[in-house]
Amino acid sequence: MKIVYGTDLSLEAMPGAKLCSWIVDAYADDDEVSVQLVHAVPPPRRSYGQTSALADDPDNLRRIKQGVRKWIEENIENADSFDVFIDEGHPAEILEEQVLASKANYLVLGQTGKGAFARMMLGSTSHQIAQDPPCKLLLAHREFPNFVDLERICVAVDFEAPSGRVLKAASDLARHFSAGISVIHAYAPPVTPTFGGPLINYTVDENAAAQAEEIAERQMTEFLDEYSDALEGLEVQSAILQGTPTRQIVDFAANSGADILCLGTRRSNRPDYNMLGTIASGVVRHMPTTVLLVPPTNRWEK
Repeated sequence: MKIVYGTDLSLEAMPGAKLCSWIVDAYADDDEVSVQLVHAVPPPRRSYGQTSALADDPDNLRRIKQGVRKWIEENIENADSFDVFIDEGHPAEILEEQVLASKANYLVLGQTGKGAFARMMLGSTSHQIAQDPPCKLLLAHREFPNFVDLERICVAVDFEAPSGRVLKAASDLARHFSAGISVIHAYAPPVTPTFGGPLINYTVDENAAAQAEEIAERQMTEFLDEYSDALEGLEVQSAILQGTPTRQIVDFAANSGADILCLGTRRSNRPDYNMLGTIASGVVRHMPTTVLLVPPTNRWEK
């Protein structure tokens, strides 16, 4: 298993390092796990006459690498499993390049931090990556749970083909740690516009809502039957949630005490995906626990 971990060396980045450390220990008996720690140095401002901080100053590169190595050794017991990589440029581009070069199984980031690099990579950039992750993307919540006692994995599905890949990724984790799975589907109820005065009001059509719920329940049954092999031997619960999907998913994961929330992402060139965001990016902004985003394919498999 290969992991790329991005860090700005801040306190907010530490949960991501702990998550990588946990994966290394958890899979030590079953799989060889390597972690490439990636630290990006902001690009120089050519308009101010700055030169490259790395290419023109190998001593500075060595000092930065030593500082990163010291940071991980002071905070992580199995720091020898982390290979340090330093590069100069935009964090999202560097991270994706390293995922493709190493054919990584997971890209791991911490939750939004406060530093300059955090604002670049773990703030807006994490939302950009969430739109189209190059591989499975793990976002470690700042209140990092004790994954040794991982008990419940929440999986949000929409019954489209990529949902099967999400379920299989979650079931692999659940089987390894003897955890239960909660499979949920959230959808917005059908509404009817009503005109009364200058404003347009929207009311829920009760008959249409009942039909939509019945369809969703049938789809859930068919979906679980289709992937029964992946779920064999696991404790599985399911739920249909009616309301704003992002809010319903976030609230369910928070209230159910899920240790990981898994959901898929879609690749699209539609401009409204970037302008309005997606359910995945909405969940990332309000993540109640560690989030695993699963793309339709690893980009390096193409």
